[in-house]
Parts: sequence; structure tokens; C-alpha cells
Amino acid sequence: MDIALLEGMDKVRLHKIMKMARLAPRYVEAIAKVKGPIGLSLEFFVRKTLPPNWGEHEELMKNLSR
Repeated sequence: MDIALLEGMDKVRLHKIMKMARLAPRYVEAIAKVKGPIGLSLEFFVRKTLPPNWGEHEELMKNLSR
């Protein structure tokens, strides 16, 4: 069965959310705990292209917290 159908969302939205699987674990945890820089949210990562390397996520966070 289709995951998007089971979750009641369109496939485009599901694809964007699944990008979170590539996000550095510390940021997934920060989002879940609602901790971190202002603007750190699931929506931020849905809209942004994530770098493939977790170390590059640090640069993304530096830019976010400014």
C-alpha cells in the first residue's frame, strides 16, 4: 500500500518530509524537542535542499541562527 495514501497526504509532501531521513540526527532531535535556533523546524527542511554530508548541515544551521 502507498505510504502517502496511508498517511492521508500527497506524494510530493511525503517526499519532502522523507528528506528528514538524511538530516543529521542531532537536528532531528532538536526539531522533535522544539529546541535550537529560531526557524529550525520541519518546514525549514522541507523547503531547503539538504547537503548530503552531515558536516555541511552545520553550515546550514549557522546561517539559520543569524
